[in-house]
Amino acid sequence: MFPPCELMMKGFLPALRGLISHTLRERGLSQSKIAALIGVSQAAVSQILSKNRAQYLEKILEMGFERGEVETLLNLLLEDIVIDPVKATQTLYYFWRNALERGTLCSYHRRLYPQLALCKVCLRRWGLGFDEDSALTLRKVGEAVKLLESSPHIAHLVPEVSMNVAQALKNAKTLEDVAAVPGRIVKVRDRVRAVSGPEFGGSRHLAEILINIMKFSPKSLGFRYAVTGHPTSHRSVDEIVKAVAQEFEEKGELDVVMDWGGIGLEPTTYVFGSDAVEAARKALLIASTY
Repeated sequence: MFPPCELMMKGFLPALRGLISHTLRERGLSQSKIAALIGVSQAAVSQILSKNRAQYLEKILEMGFERGEVETLLNLLLEDIVIDPVKATQTLYYFWRNALERGTLCSYHRRLYPQLALCKVCLRRWGLGFDEDSALTLRKVGEAVKLLESSPHIAHLVPEVSMNVAQALKNAKTLEDVAAVPGRIVKVRDRVRAVSGPEFGGSRHLAEILINIMKFSPKSLGFRYAVTGHPTSHRSVDEIVKAVAQEFEEKGELDVVMDWGGIGLEPTTYVFGSDAVEAARKALLIASTY
């Protein structure tokens, strides 16, 4: 047996820890602090730092990854491991799973094990096992992500909490009926990049927003906007969901809802459309005008 998780443990993860360790050391962190953050012993960190940083990057590139996506992952993890080890693990997991599903590691894996020449175990077949509505929904979210990633303008509007795109099934009732990008769509220099591919249940927050507004406006939306909240108020995420839904209940047709957030909650703009692609195009129009 030749499972791809072997590639993670023997190649990818050690190399990634090498890049992280060198970067944290350059930022002035001690070996003991680095060890605590990446989950190894101080002696292991000392050994990691004794090797050249470039060889760790070369190892990851050899596996089939692009330099830009490695830098994106590295920047995300450097932020996440300081804030929350669970969040860092989630980011790493989404990135790795997406790489497997896109076939990024296939050539490298087959070079190691020629027996896998015909293997397609990891590759995701969009729509396989779904009904027509589900397959179309996933495809639309994927197209929307590509539109956003190709824009030279949208990155200027991405908040610190990053962004996402979602689309609900026609008769969505639960969080699992809404497709979105697990993890985040993040800013990378002057572009945005999705950490993972779209899937159902990918964003609890956006799913709650869509399910609530669909009660009042299930059809195509016009270019009208509303503003909710106040920057100095104490509010919960659930209260934001209710506030957005209330605007749809009262005004019907809305294209954009701008929420002020509150103390500890960043302002967020929600752009709506008849599907994910239309919403992405409206976001691009707003970005290009800005």
